[in-house]
Amino acid sequence: MKITKQLSDTKFEIELEPHDMRNEQSIRVAHDYVRFVGNSGIQTNGSLTVDGPSAWCSNWIRTQHEVTIDIRDMVKFVLPLLNKNEYCTEEHLLNEDGTPNYTWGNSVIFFSENGEEKVYIRLDRSDEWTIIPRSVYNYLKNNNK
Repeated sequence: MKITKQLSDTKFEIELEPHDMRNEQSIRVAHDYVRFVGNSGIQTNGSLTVDGPSAWCSNWIRTQHEVTIDIRDMVKFVLPLLNKNEYCTEEHLLNEDGTPNYTWGNSVIFFSENGEEKVYIRLDRSDEWTIIPRSVYNYLKNNNK
């Protein structure tokens, strides 16, 4: 997403880019930072409805966002905070009857492991996930259009 025009101090015209339409995420761990990239979107003001390939629903458009956290802050604060949070446990991922919860939507997450680019894939309503090399993912994606 790029700003193409400033209309006022708080209003801007934007142009979406092809990567804004994808529902993919990535996690990059480098020697001095951790970066999360995802397409969480932007909500309209309620009176505006949108349609077309950028629309997630009538009042929401996909846009790519990223968050970069310094490695020291990640190790000393973020990881301990997440590890002690009740929502970041295996138990929270289950319904009271023991069936998987929070499985709506497909997940495609890019990451690097031991220097190899990989992809984590989980299909909608599935609790199962698969990890494949990114080269295989790219090949399948580009040859199944």
